[in-house]
Amino acid sequence: MRRVFFVLLAAMATPAWSQAPLARPAPPQVEIRGTPGTRTLYYWAFARDARGHSAYSDPVVVNNAPEVLSEQDAVVLTPAPVEGATEYGILTSRCQAPRDLKIEIGTRGDRTFYYWTQARNGRTVWSPVEGPFKAEGCADPPENTLTWSDTGAEFYYLYRTETPEKPLGWRGCVILVGGKETKWTDKGIPPEARIINPAGNAEEKPQGEGAYLVGTSKGEPIVDQGQKLTSLLIYDMNTSDSAYRPFEPVTKGYEPSGERGAYQFNFRHTMPSPKYSWDMMNNLTIHQDNVAGGLNVYPTNWSIGGESAKNTYNGIDIHQFNYTPGQHSPYLTFMYNYGLGDNVLFHAALEQRGQNRTPGDEGSEFFSLHMSRRLEVGRARLAAEAPAGAQHLRIEGSLGTVAGARGIVNLTQAYTAGQAHVEGRAVAVGTDTSWTPEMEGRWISFDADTTVLGGRQIRQWYLIEKYVSPTQLQLFAPTYWGKYNYKGNARSDGGYLICPYTEMTDGDANTFAEGLRVTPLSCAWRAGDEIEAIAGPQTTFRLGWWEMNGEFLPQDHVAGLGIAFNGNKGTSEGALITYNWGIGLETHNAGVAVACMDNTKVGMQVYKDTSVLISCIRDDPYRFQLSQDPDGFVIEDYANRRWLTLGAKGLGIEGTGTIRGNERTRGKSVFRGDGQTVEFAIKFPQPYAGMPYVVASPNVPIGMGVTEVTPEGCTVTFASAPAAGQEVVVTWMVQE
Repeated sequence: MRRVFFVLLAAMATPAWSQAPLARPAPPQVEIRGTPGTRTLYYWAFARDARGHSAYSDPVVVNNAPEVLSEQDAVVLTPAPVEGATEYGILTSRCQAPRDLKIEIGTRGDRTFYYWTQARNGRTVWSPVEGPFKAEGCADPPENTLTWSDTGAEFYYLYRTETPEKPLGWRGCVILVGGKETKWTDKGIPPEARIINPAGNAEEKPQGEGAYLVGTSKGEPIVDQGQKLTSLLIYDMNTSDSAYRPFEPVTKGYEPSGERGAYQFNFRHTMPSPKYSWDMMNNLTIHQDNVAGGLNVYPTNWSIGGESAKNTYNGIDIHQFNYTPGQHSPYLTFMYNYGLGDNVLFHAALEQRGQNRTPGDEGSEFFSLHMSRRLEVGRARLAAEAPAGAQHLRIEGSLGTVAGARGIVNLTQAYTAGQAHVEGRAVAVGTDTSWTPEMEGRWISFDADTTVLGGRQIRQWYLIEKYVSPTQLQLFAPTYWGKYNYKGNARSDGGYLICPYTEMTDGDANTFAEGLRVTPLSCAWRAGDEIEAIAGPQTTFRLGWWEMNGEFLPQDHVAGLGIAFNGNKGTSEGALITYNWGIGLETHNAGVAVACMDNTKVGMQVYKDTSVLISCIRDDPYRFQLSQDPDGFVIEDYANRRWLTLGAKGLGIEGTGTIRGNERTRGKSVFRGDGQTVEFAIKFPQPYAGMPYVVASPNVPIGMGVTEVTPEGCTVTFASAPAAGQEVVVTWMVQE
């Protein structure tokens, strides 16, 4: 039966797999209906059958399309025949930004702003930027309502500038991102910084999910008369070819989408009555028996070297090389649980029965994680002129391994006049500088933020998001917690560079005949200019991240990371060990930063030469640290200016500090003299636990002393009675 089954399966599969994939179609034939114009449009054709679709045709460029497409003035496209095709489709990069932006000024003022529109279809197709649309008499910040007519685009973008110069390259002017409505109120929100290509990219073929489809047919002409484009998911690849399908018992059409992969294993377990045992239901099982041939030789003397060899046996070995932006994960899991049972996303068990012999044997570890950040820069020279807006750079030499979104600066055109430093969260302040609005979108690097490795200088770079004045620039310095978080060292004046900037658009940029493919240049780059692929601007580098979300009942037990030790001896090191960290343990938004529970013997222990015990960091000047020196404890600010000392020599108030009391430690009692009374009773706001010490002073030049003290108050006696009607004020200080 087994042999018959496979014969039948092969016989059933033969017709589908033996059928040749659809051929790539020729470009469609074009005819202009009605009045020709000067508009340029791009079209691509594809063919389909039951298995999938073909690759795209070469683009057909229509340079005389009607200015406004309609039923009378249209582009007629006739697909070229493809053997075996049952359907044809026409794609276009047609995308139009609004040209009729209307501005209703809310709050009046004396400022003038300029608005710009741009549109996008799907992920890849952008229209040219339209504008400027001038708005005079605006408040600062503005509060204007913008409306426009729907052009059929999927997404709209709005830009606001303070000059009529069209934004190009990195610009901090974006106020609406991916809007789908035709109305937007500008309430003066701070603009975002993005890369802007004002020319659009009509020649770019549409890919992915988006509004690209003009229409489909069985082979008859397809007419583009300005109708709203249809959204679809499509890539320039031949999905009728079995090579683009996942390896499955039953093969289905495969296109890059969702969670399907090139190799897909489906297993549905429906055992109706399992036996009473520890059953294992595995979708993919790998058994590897490593019997012989192993090596574990390691040098025992580091100074003389020696043999060093280890064989490594891996059940699964994954290598992933990423040259394009996005999230990259070589190992991804999802688990969904709807019934009773334990839920363990990653379950591993390890048993050790051998021994260590050399310093190179790490012993037993549940996991071993190794990460490294490499700072690499590469320099080359431009081999040809590149005007503003250019998207390719011809170079002499090599920039090394560059990939999508890798930054490139033009060092030859650097501006370096004067000196500069950073104040606050991310504001560059210059001395003897003449910064200009044209520097928006350029990148700045401070000498103080330069790292020297192996004789190489690696500079840190920041985007200039907004020009403020000839001596002030707003920087874009993002971290995980916000976009204005400068963490560098340029807090005092020093040298700097401001350079024109561009970046790689994808990981295939080195393969283009025109040169490196980059984002549009904001200014002209010249032949011979020295350029550098920078190492930054910055990254977030973590060993790991755990996050829990959900909705919980009162009885649910919720905890973080639990580490239990159940050995038969005391541990050699702590449960959580850190080495060489600037901060050993850091907490955010916690109810309690560190809680010592149950039978904790020591809440915090500091060894050896640790000087700072507690560090509290907020915005200046609210920064202080608790340190220790031979005299005791010291509270000081981050400039090491002492505020308070406490030790064997007592309490010391440093600098201009003073001791401030309260109603329990000092007070003022007011009486009225009658010419006869010499004793006055003072009552403390609250009784003291023991007999206090009191010092008192009067406002009249008559001798006075404290004659009786109790925990509830004291009595003061004057040498002679204050005059009748005289106000007597006694100020007192008390120490328990």
